[in-house]
Amino acid sequence: MQPVYYGKGIVRFADRPESPAIVQAAQHAMFTPDWLADWPDSDHRSRLVFVVHDIAPGEILDHFAFASPTLLGPQRSHRHASGTQAVRHDSLHR
Repeated sequence: MQPVYYGKGIVRFADRPESPAIVQAAQHAMFTPDWLADWPDSDHRSRLVFVVHDIAPGEILDHFAFASPTLLGPQRSHRHASGTQAVRHDSLHR
């Protein structure tokens, strides 16, 4: 079983701050970013969402420590059919 199933987000790059990119990855595949002409709203911060298995939120945040990330939204826990706990954060945000 892969620990990271999926990741998706809207990202601000330093060399193109006015044109965000939609980024997506599934397991070991990273797809070509889709560049937008402009931000969809007035919030120009990068936002990432991950669907994972058995990874604590802090472990994901550690990989983005250079960007001083924070978690947004309520944390939600569920149990999988196997009985293992699932934790969901609405997004990883910078």
